Amino acid sequence: MGTPKEPLNLGRTEISVNPQPPQPGLPGYVFALETSGRFGSLALLEPRAGSVTTVAEVALPRDRRTAQTLPASVQALLAEARITAGGLADGAIGLVAVAVGPGSFTGLRIGVTAAKMLAYVAGAPVVGVNTLDALACQAGFGAGPVWGVLDAQRGEWFASRYPSDGPPDEGDRVRILSDAALAGLVRPGDRVAGTPLARLTGQMPSGVELIESEPLAATIGQLGWSLAAKGESTDAFALAPKYYRKSAAEEVADAAAR
Repeated sequence: MGTPKEPLNLGRTEISVNPQPPQPGLPGYVFALETSGRFGSLALLEPRAGSVTTVAEVALPRDRRTAQTLPASVQALLAEARITAGGLADGAIGLVAVAVGPGSFTGLRIGVTAAKMLAYVAGAPVVGVNTLDALACQAGFGAGPVWGVLDAQRGEWFASRYPSDGPPDEGDRVRILSDAALAGLVRPGDRVAGTPLARLTGQMPSGVELIESEPLAATIGQLGWSLAAKGESTDAFALAPKYYRKSAAEEVADAAAR
């Protein structure tokens, strides 16, 4: 039976690896935001000859709400990279990547709104990244199938299964499953990555590894860069969260209207 591993510890300290101006001839930085859950993070990634490298990360403070801490954290990350308002206008940010869902309704709205504003000011394209893709990527492809899961509330999970070689087809992207339904689909040898996994302990088949993990902005940036390279970025006005289900209030209203 699976036992959750310890979650990734972002702590409260800004991590910096000497950000430098983007190399001549390459696009500006990738600015990534992850606010899909209770805790969030930001990251700055630098293009380097066909790939991107994380040069700075900020974990949003865990003792206050995202809406309270996000603006100051964005400013702190820009300051760490010495990006001024003038620098934004001059193309210092070449792409904005943001988790668009599934996740918390409020968290997704806040993150997507901030990403749209930053992309508009910077004149940069923006790309939305599936949160479950980030969780599966962090668990690692190539070591057998992996499930990305997030608490969907109401005793259910947002879930997506990934083969060894990467993300599934769009049609199988996200399902909403009960504990029992998820346990019935997971097979021995699969890995389940996400949060919070404690309630799945003892429910999974033997040989299933549970990996307690929060989606990270650095991973959102890496996946966003890959999507943008395939032409899947958009402009700031077109981006929207993907909730994958109606809110509890909307579901109650629908039930009452039947």
